[in-house]
Amino acid sequence: MLATSAIVYGEEDTSSFKIQPIEPYSVPETSNAVISLSANELANLAARNCGPANLILREYSSNVDTLCRKQLDQTTVREVRQSTAHRFRENTATLALKMHYGLAACKQSQELLNRTRVELDRQMAAQRKLIDEGVPIPDPLLLDRLMQDLNDQVLENESKQKTLRIQLSELIGSQAACNYDPSFDRIVQPSDIDVCDHIQTAMCRRQELALLYRLRTTLNESTIDAWETIAGLLSGIPILQPRNASLSTKIKRLFLRDEIDKAVKDRRVWLETLIQERTNNIRKDVEIAYEAKRVAALRWANAMEQRTTWGTRILQLEKIGEELKGNLAEQSAARIQSLQSEGAIIKRWLDWHLANVDLANATGTVLSPPQGSEIR
Repeated sequence: MLATSAIVYGEEDTSSFKIQPIEPYSVPETSNAVISLSANELANLAARNCGPANLILREYSSNVDTLCRKQLDQTTVREVRQSTAHRFRENTATLALKMHYGLAACKQSQELLNRTRVELDRQMAAQRKLIDEGVPIPDPLLLDRLMQDLNDQVLENESKQKTLRIQLSELIGSQAACNYDPSFDRIVQPSDIDVCDHIQTAMCRRQELALLYRLRTTLNESTIDAWETIAGLLSGIPILQPRNASLSTKIKRLFLRDEIDKAVKDRRVWLETLIQERTNNIRKDVEIAYEAKRVAALRWANAMEQRTTWGTRILQLEKIGEELKGNLAEQSAARIQSLQSEGAIIKRWLDWHLANVDLANATGTVLSPPQGSEIR
């Protein structure tokens, strides 16, 4: 049970204050009703619950009368709203996916920490036996320090999980977030997709860019009035109602052809500048995410090789120990190092998936059905 609080103090004694509860509220606890979803299922659920997107579409349908709606359809304001709402959904899905993989990494880390604790307990028992037999131990408190570090890592991992679930609750609801158990694949597969292919995909799939290209054909003297609304929406200004040209404005335009032509020309320049700016930003986002994903893949592969190397080293030390009748300290250190190398694998795994989500967001494919894990 948590409680919101207020700080109460007097003007003459600001050095002391009291925290008084105002209104308590309950935080749902994890229950046995485990909710297991794939990454794609979670992304789509979060996208459907996206408040800003639903608000944009709801305001459009409720606040625009039939006559205005007809005019808006003709001037593509409706398409702008739909495109904006879709981008909101994509960004929300991106956040949900990152939380999904974050929780999956925490789950893997918890399993690793449990195995590490078992190994430390085994080594501590062996060390106590050696001490009882009078065998000198160079650093008898080493395992105690490692156990303390382990306890700190457990607390950190638990805190990460709680933080991610709190953040996820904003997207799918608190009860679902508290009981969410991510399903995932620990292995990623290679891919031969080039960065240029991803950029080309982005140019075709990003709805707001395709919309900007279509808007070129709608910009003329008969639609210039609606372009104040369209430009505002494209710039992120929440305009709910378009401004219709008054009768006096329409009459003036009959005698101000030069001004009308200039207004259309200026708006065309503005639109082309916006298209170029958005295109460059999308290309930059794709290239940055692709590079992050590529490097994460190489580091993940390197971490896998390191784990294999430590496994080989443990076998060597076990063989040497049998011949020399003891090298427990070296074997223990090698086993701990091997477990720590698995922690690096989890981190690189998470890095790759986060970069992959960013790449999907940049290319406009974050809400597409998954085609299987790939690694670049």
